[in-house]
Amino acid sequence: MEKRKEVLEFKKPKDFTKVERRLIVDDYLRSGLSKKIIWKKYTGQEQEHGYILRWMRDLGYDIPPKWRKSGSSNFDNMLNSEESKVLPDKYAQIEIAELKKALGESKLQVEALQTMIQIAEEAYKINIRKKYYAKQSIK
Repeated sequence: MEKRKEVLEFKKPKDFTKVERRLIVDDYLRSGLSKKIIWKKYTGQEQEHGYILRWMRDLGYDIPPKWRKSGSSNFDNMLNSEESKVLPDKYAQIEIAELKKALGESKLQVEALQTMIQIAEEAYKINIRKKYYAKQSIK
């Protein structure tokens, strides 16, 4: 957990991914510590400005009555409905979407690097790519 804390420490609230937000909310719910202490643990900031509660709402967590917005009287009914059984699937879908995005970015990076190698080979007329079946030199 200590390594995870270092990774999240200096991020702005908007820069946290859904998975990281879920990690922070889960830590808050399981630890029993105050939101202020949890917020400082992950961001180093003194004030939390309601982000943890907003993230709880966005991620579909059960909100205690004292924190519920007015007009959400049927919130309990929604949580007991079929949608509440789908919440773990939503988490999986969010994670899959983030992984697909990362995969797309890495594919673009590979394509850019291959283009750079090709341009360098043409410009300097040298072979940069590794020759897999080349003999190793003996010293």
